[in-house]
Amino acid sequence: SVARVRAASTSMDYLVLVVILVSALSGVLTALFYRYGSFWFPAVMTPYLWSILTLQPRPELLADLPFWTQLHVFNFWVFLAVFPFSRLVHIITVPLGYVLRPWQIVIWVRKLAR
Repeated sequence: SVARVRAASTSMDYLVLVVILVSALSGVLTALFYRYGSFWFPAVMTPYLWSILTLQPRPELLADLPFWTQLHVFNFWVFLAVFPFSRLVHIITVPLGYVLRPWQIVIWVRKLAR
């Protein structure tokens, strides 16, 4: 709703916002509709994630999960695919160059208000 933010936003920013919204919504709906969902992680998600880490993916482990949980997991993979191409990648970068660079002189090019 802020014009300056809207002017600096790209379509990737909006895509990331939609992905985060879908993730939050599917997570909340899973928590509301399936109260016993906390048992799925050790029983289903841990073997699934282990299969991914050992490069032997077993997506069939997720086949019996409810739709909202499957959407939540799928949305995580979408977010992981989009993350490197968004501005969020700055979360994991360390700006050590700023520590070592010389001082910068900032010159404002504005008309003075009289």
